[in-house]
Amino acid sequence: MNKGNATDNQWGLPEKYYDMTNEEQAKTLRACALRFLKQNGPSTASQIQRAVGAPNNKTIRKALDYLAFTSTIYKESWGGREAIYFPNGRLAHALAQGIVKCGSYKEYGIRTYIDRLTGKHMTITEYSVSPSGRREAKGGIRIDLVDLEKVINELNRIKEELSKSNILDRGIISR
Repeated sequence: MNKGNATDNQWGLPEKYYDMTNEEQAKTLRACALRFLKQNGPSTASQIQRAVGAPNNKTIRKALDYLAFTSTIYKESWGGREAIYFPNGRLAHALAQGIVKCGSYKEYGIRTYIDRLTGKHMTITEYSVSPSGRREAKGGIRIDLVDLEKVINELNRIKEELSKSNILDRGIISR
C-alpha cells in the first residue's frame, strides 16, 4: 500500500485496510476509487491503483468493474488500450431525466447526456427500492443516441408481437 498517498489525500486507503474483512476491504476500495474519480476525473485502473494505494491491479479492476456494473461510474474501452473509467455524469451535461416506477420495489432511472468525450448517449439504470424507500443500483445499460431509433423500433416490434400472442411459460409464445 502506498501510505504516502493514503495520508496525503482523501481517496487513499486507510491504515487499517489490511485489518478489515474481505467484504470491508472491497467496500473501502470501491469508496476510495470513487472519491478519486469524482475529484480527478477520467483515469485508468493503474492510475487509480497508484493513487489510492490499492494492493494490486486485479483488486482495483474488480472494484472498478463493480462500480461500472452498478452504473456508479462508466468504463470505456478502445481496442488494445487500457480501459478508462469516468465518474458518473462528471463530464456530462444532462439533457433529460426521468424515473419509471415498475411495481412496488423497482425503478428505472433514464438519463440522457451530451459528453464532450463520448458524445450523446442515454443511460438506463435499474434500482431496487426497499419498503423504507432506499434505492440501490442493480445494473444498467448505455445507449448511444444515434442508435435510439433502432432501440425504440425494436421495443415497438416486441410490443406489437406481444399484443398478438400470449407468453405461456419461460418465454414460449403462442399465437
